[in-house]
Amino acid sequence: MIEELNRIINDDCLNVMKQIPDKYFDLCLTDPPYGLGIDGQKKQLCKNIKHNRKQHETRGWDKKIPDLIYFKEINRISKKSIIFGANYFNQFLEQGYKGWIIWDKGQRELTMSDCEIAWTNFNCPTRIFTLNRVSLLKDDTFHPTQKPVGLFSMILRDYSKEGDKIFDPFSGSGTTAIACHRGKRQFLCVEKDEVYFKKSVERLEEERKQMILL
Repeated sequence: MIEELNRIINDDCLNVMKQIPDKYFDLCLTDPPYGLGIDGQKKQLCKNIKHNRKQHETRGWDKKIPDLIYFKEINRISKKSIIFGANYFNQFLEQGYKGWIIWDKGQRELTMSDCEIAWTNFNCPTRIFTLNRVSLLKDDTFHPTQKPVGLFSMILRDYSKEGDKIFDPFSGSGTTAIACHRGKRQFLCVEKDEVYFKKSVERLEEERKQMILL
């Protein structure tokens, strides 16, 4: 069993999840690979700063979606789940829940989608969170599919409470960890890629230092 929380682990999340008891976590908040091969992107500069894209290295982690066993394990160890990119692996997600989440990026008719869809197993009304993607400029992104801390903070505010145990098996840039730290949630995050793992740990440590100074 994983006993120490509030950290990011460098491993295949399946190895970690197999050590965790049933329904140990209050919530899984995660953004798995979509299998689109977009793990890297070229720099794009536009007149409108909101449309700019930062260059990211291609690292090969987005070649395919996770296998069904990953979603089964998420469901086993988590009481509730919020999984982004649901339209890419909807066949692996249990049907019949109405509490979908929409992230409205506040941008239209770009090469990227206007919004992103998250599946949940909450039976509550569908909610739209509007947060312009330009907010990522404040987060100094290093991951091509990095989610804004502000977005995950709002989701945690509305779908969890202080002290809850939050799990993210596809941690990437560590956004879930940062949002949990700010929102006083306990967390365990897992990232397989060593480069992203190291950068996300550095990001979390810097966040902790800043919070101490406040």
